Amino acid sequence: MSHHMNMNVKPKSRARKVVSYVFSFFLALDTMAIALLVVLNMGLFSERSLISALDETYYTYVKDYIETQAEYYTLPTGIKASVLDEVFTLEDIQINTNRIITNSINGNSFTPDVSKEREKLLANVKASFATDGVETAEGTEADAVADSYVDEIMKIYTDALKIPGLDAISNVQNGFSKAFPVALIALILLAVAFVLIIVRLHHYLHRSLRYVAYACGGASLMLLVVPAIIQVSGFYYGLHLEPQYFYYFVVSIIERILRLTLIAGAVMAAASVVVAMICGALRQGVSSGHRRS
Repeated sequence: MSHHMNMNVKPKSRARKVVSYVFSFFLALDTMAIALLVVLNMGLFSERSLISALDETYYTYVKDYIETQAEYYTLPTGIKASVLDEVFTLEDIQINTNRIITNSINGNSFTPDVSKEREKLLANVKASFATDGVETAEGTEADAVADSYVDEIMKIYTDALKIPGLDAISNVQNGFSKAFPVALIALILLAVAFVLIIVRLHHYLHRSLRYVAYACGGASLMLLVVPAIIQVSGFYYGLHLEPQYFYYFVVSIIERILRLTLIAGAVMAAASVVVAMICGALRQGVSSGHRRS
């Protein structure tokens, strides 16, 4: 009779373990999805994340690109390239770029104010003409040439201020921002459900918490290994993107997302250790209670 009962207990115990491992795996996937959702929200689909990816190096690349393209346009015109000196500043480029991002993310159309740059460039061109003895009074041919030239340079300037792909990111961000809280709550509730199922499968809490620790450990492993491999390989440095400032922007975003993912993995690893410690403490308490009884 006793032998028959032991035979029944073992299959039930094995089944309980298998089901626990399955739900532990589901919990690992769910917590990883929560982490990645938060990483995307912090690393890409927010105004702050985009602006933080743009440092002084980025603005320097933009300035260099503007000046290079402006010089290319200037050469055939016969106008001296020196008229471009000190027209564009890093500060103005940063201010205008940040305003473009803010308005784009918020779904607003925005045209940067380039009146200061336009006035300075126009003054430089007319001063250059005057040095060469060319009349630049209003209505003269030289005045029309100067206006046309300045308009083209300002177009180069404003086009360079716009991050390629920003409109597409903004469109996705608008949908993401609406779905994010709903998806996050749904995933959290699903995680709670998985934990409760695992807890209900076992008589002792420390046994169920062991599978929660496995889930946290599994999620941390996936969140740490993949971005670490990508960082070590550095394949994204080989992306052929033009102009240079766009390449720098994309690489900065990728690195930010990888860094946040590694942080999320570290947090999950810490959670796994904490749950395992609680599990050990509870198990020790149960063992002590059995010895006293």
